[in-house]
Amino acid sequence: MIDRWIETSDWLPRTRSYQDILNRYQSFVIENRTVWVADGNPLKGYISLNDDDGHVLALYSDPKRHGTGKALLDHAKSDRDYLQLWTFAANVDGRRFYEREGFVEVERTAGDNEENLPDIRYEWRRPQ
Repeated sequence: MIDRWIETSDWLPRTRSYQDILNRYQSFVIENRTVWVADGNPLKGYISLNDDDGHVLALYSDPKRHGTGKALLDHAKSDRDYLQLWTFAANVDGRRFYEREGFVEVERTAGDNEENLPDIRYEWRRPQ
């Protein structure tokens, strides 16, 4: 799923091979994290969380499966008061989605990441 996203995002440079992506996601995004999968054939989507700090490490959904990303994010919000995540500034659709879901921009970088692309950190807090 992530590999397809890289291929279809014309603003996103490929910095890793398909096998490197699999290895990185296995070790960094999957192992020792909370992961929920929206199952299907093909896979509908998934979300990965670091429970220690509420960091959403990955949220990907099939663009043809409308509502999957929201359902996964709602599930993550259901028993937490705080979530945070990073997304690329160029990911306009992702930014709109997160802002629509109540996330607020709190920080920007000039590209302190593997892709050397500006990115934005968002936070969500459960309304009081």
